[in-house]
Amino acid sequence: RAPRHQWAFLCSMASGYFAIWLAAGIGLYALGVVFAAAAMQSELFSRSIPFLSGASLIVAGAIQFTRWKMTHLLRCRSQSGCAGSCSQHQTSFRLGCKQGVACCVCCAAPMTIMIVLGMMNPLVMIVVAIIIGAEKFLPQPAIVARLVGISAIIAGVASFVFQRQSIPTESTAEPAMMPHCHCRDCQRSSGGLFSSFVIAPTEAVAGSQFVAIWTASLDDPNWMNPQVDV
Repeated sequence: RAPRHQWAFLCSMASGYFAIWLAAGIGLYALGVVFAAAAMQSELFSRSIPFLSGASLIVAGAIQFTRWKMTHLLRCRSQSGCAGSCSQHQTSFRLGCKQGVACCVCCAAPMTIMIVLGMMNPLVMIVVAIIIGAEKFLPQPAIVARLVGISAIIAGVASFVFQRQSIPTESTAEPAMMPHCHCRDCQRSSGGLFSSFVIAPTEAVAGSQFVAIWTASLDDPNWMNPQVDV
């Protein structure tokens, strides 16, 4: 009975832990939808996104140098995790939730870096996973945290220095559609969970330069033929 009880305890604790990460993911997705809608409707906000991205990288890098980061990281590296600060009478699910919150807080800076650089980019996901693992398992977590912080700050400053200019484009007609596409092509191109864009009649779009639009297939390559429209 003891092993069965222990197994039930671990399952309940794991359920609480992953429930927190699931809630965090849903919250980030909802925030991303609102963020994308605001960027499509406000020119000023859309033009500020590169600056917000650079500032987010700098803030995430600065967090890596704080005592707050090291306190949570040392708690995360502890074998008991946050269990040492919890009451013995707490349920395993609640204990798992507390552990999930502690883990989310500890990983806030690396996760922010991943969101800015592209959370659906496989290379970015692998690098961030290696960083989180190194912070938890290597003997000197402070060195890893500071190296990551320096890299993030450099990337943030570089994003301010090397700003890409957007092509000014406007439509004289109301948009036919404002979709959030979740196909793999759009995830790769945007680096996010989805790609947001506006569909408008070709004759109503005016810009200072020619804009090449590549209409790629969705997840099924037979769904449509790729074409270029100028």
